[in-house]
Amino acid sequence: MVAASALMEASNKPGNNQVADVVFVIEGTANLGPYFESLRKNYILPAIEYFNGGPPAETDFGGDYGGTQYGLVVFNTVDCAPESYVQCHAPTSSAFEFVSWIDSIQFMGGGAESCSLIAEGLAVALQLFDDFKKMREQM
Repeated sequence: MVAASALMEASNKPGNNQVADVVFVIEGTANLGPYFESLRKNYILPAIEYFNGGPPAETDFGGDYGGTQYGLVVFNTVDCAPESYVQCHAPTSSAFEFVSWIDSIQFMGGGAESCSLIAEGLAVALQLFDDFKKMREQM
């Protein structure tokens, strides 16, 4: 399962230097592995390009939290021990760095467990939005 959520300032129109907080919540089990490249190509990368205003470039370092901020949450099942059930990457304003995080996800486990920990993953994503808000208030 891949879920994405974004909060945008109401005063900005899409495509006009919008400010958005984007969090992708991705299942990190082997169940998603065979389908992930298709999801990445057809949904994830176009969404990132939309919020970034173009394709991610290695030379694009973002705007020090003044522009779009990205967060990544990867959740697993309880059979992933001793690994953490949920991995959260610190917020970044670099779309290129964010895509590299997505590309580094290793889809494994999950076959012996019937329940994923999506609730925990979504809870971490909600906390990320609170962190984004605090970071913007400090600017």
